[in-house]
Amino acid sequence: MSDAASPGPVVASPPSVPVLAGALVWSVLALLSLGPLEERLGLLEVVFLLGPCVIVPLAFGMLGDLRSGAPGGAEAWIAIAYLSWPFGLVALVVAMLFAPGVLSGILALGWLAPTGFAALAGLFWIGSKRSLRASVLAPSVALIYLFVGADWFVLWRFGLQPFDLSDDIVALTATHFHVAGFGGIVLAWLLVRALRPGTRSSAVASAAAVGAVVGMPITAAGFTFDAPFLSTVGAIVLALSFLAVAAITAGGLRELRLPAGGSVLLVVSSLSVVVGMALAVHYAFGQWTGTSTLSIDRMVQMHGVANGLGFVTFGLLGWSMVRDAVFAFAPPDRPGS
Repeated sequence: MSDAASPGPVVASPPSVPVLAGALVWSVLALLSLGPLEERLGLLEVVFLLGPCVIVPLAFGMLGDLRSGAPGGAEAWIAIAYLSWPFGLVALVVAMLFAPGVLSGILALGWLAPTGFAALAGLFWIGSKRSLRASVLAPSVALIYLFVGADWFVLWRFGLQPFDLSDDIVALTATHFHVAGFGGIVLAWLLVRALRPGTRSSAVASAAAVGAVVGMPITAAGFTFDAPFLSTVGAIVLALSFLAVAAITAGGLRELRLPAGGSVLLVVSSLSVVVGMALAVHYAFGQWTGTSTLSIDRMVQMHGVANGLGFVTFGLLGWSMVRDAVFAFAPPDRPGS
């Protein structure tokens, strides 16, 4: 990929302690969901837990990197969010062990702390830069979307159903904003940072990042207000955006000369999103035309696993292993630009 930086071969970075700890927590809960916790943790809950347990610490580590281009104030808020993440995660996990209701909802409020700090980082980032460029807009909005997802998580655990939505839709909205809205958009931002500014690939990647930012609320609005047409439009925008990210990422691996481990994960991520987004568009179009052949449970099994685990989790893990290559040449954003 001639549009990519060529910083030379780099050594893969091992996952950080928070990421390893979160992955261990998620793995234990996933195993327990097959036995002792089967009544509390279904596949939807397991897919959701990927966000707080694994995706959040992976993304925080990349966003808080001193070379990420974040202004100092945003870095400080991200650091606070990262420090409070373990405490918020404990509250979240315990909340998941109880049936939706008052107790589960009160415990879930603890997750608002780290995600609230993250949202403040996003507001500070875009406010201080005063720019709508993808390198600023994408990470800023991703951090805000994480807090939106946390709000929906609290509603889910309290057993509330705003706009007469079903429990499943409330849970799926919380999952969607944690996984695609936060993790997916951070993936798009990482690609923007890894490409040489002013090139065709950089322009396409930037458009894809902005598309993902726009597609998220359109999709959510479609489900919230029972407007299948909006859901279909949002799904198409997200699909095109994430497919562009996957295509450019996969196409540039050889020239970026990344370590084998990170490259393999990025290839798996790029392939997974093809399956995940095809299913998303198929489901949304079927809901709009009344010809849907996929149930929500089936979508969680196929789309949820492909996107949550394959695309976002493996993608972020791959980029985290090669972060030195990502930030090797990427120039810091100009103050006030």
